[in-house]
Amino acid sequence: MNSVLRRKAARRDVAGYTIVDRDLSRTAYRGTIVLSCIFHMIMRANNRYYRTSCGARFDRFAANSSFHNGMIRALVFSIVYLLGSGVNAVDDSAVDYIEVETGVAPEYAVIWLHGLGADGNDFRPLVPELAIPGQFAVRFVFPHAPYRAITINGGMVMRGWYDIASTDIAGREDAAGIEASAAIVAQLIAEQQQRGIASDHIILAGFSQGGAIALFAGVRHAQPLGGILALSAYMPLPGRVAAERHLANRDIAIFMAHGQYDPVVPLALGESSRDALTNMGYRIEWQTYPMQHSVSIEEIQDIGVWIRQQLFESLSTSQ
Repeated sequence: MNSVLRRKAARRDVAGYTIVDRDLSRTAYRGTIVLSCIFHMIMRANNRYYRTSCGARFDRFAANSSFHNGMIRALVFSIVYLLGSGVNAVDDSAVDYIEVETGVAPEYAVIWLHGLGADGNDFRPLVPELAIPGQFAVRFVFPHAPYRAITINGGMVMRGWYDIASTDIAGREDAAGIEASAAIVAQLIAEQQQRGIASDHIILAGFSQGGAIALFAGVRHAQPLGGILALSAYMPLPGRVAAERHLANRDIAIFMAHGQYDPVVPLALGESSRDALTNMGYRIEWQTYPMQHSVSIEEIQDIGVWIRQQLFESLSTSQ
């Protein structure tokens, strides 16, 4: 089913940027969150639990031999999962997103995907920190991932670009979910083109899961893009990427950044993804920072420098 991209009427924030925000039924969403929290509390009371230091949480539950607790688990999970399906059913064809425009009639766009369990609001506050020059009107698009049951989180329903089965995130990959989210990105790109922005003026960006989708969708896209920004991420389905990468983006600029102490997406996985892309002929700008699965001030500054570099390079090419 092709997704429909929708947005609300525009408003302006205190920085003068135009913001567009559209979200699904908040009543259904809140219902999902409430039941997910009930499930979470029941499981926490009977099993081991841990949380990483990042926004995307990974909850692990030890096996419990109690039949009674197992029945509670199954019952509550079923309710949460069904309601989660109901949330999608409220508007199954819609892809929601937030827009922030740094100027009138944007000629550039950055499509920025959030990580697991977050939403499009996660990176919106970063826009003023990127110091976009006034001569460039840029539209930042922050889509909300669909709701889905996440296996590693005991089946809890949350926003995610694809399912994660275990802490070995590159082991059992959700190919169907990854492909579906790449299709969403392709539609977001197409919409920006329909609104007058050339494909090579569009940058794909993402954190964690979002960065993985940006890489997977970007190098396979059939039209030249303006760059790929992958933060604390890795390249999913590397065999597919190697076989399906498109010549249109063989020279695309790619910025990859990673925390040296990342417990969620290990640094080694990011490095192996970087090496695989390099071996395919892509030019990678690689940075690491003394942090875990998060974003640092230094990294934000480097991201701003890289985006501004792509904007000026695009300007000089078009002149």
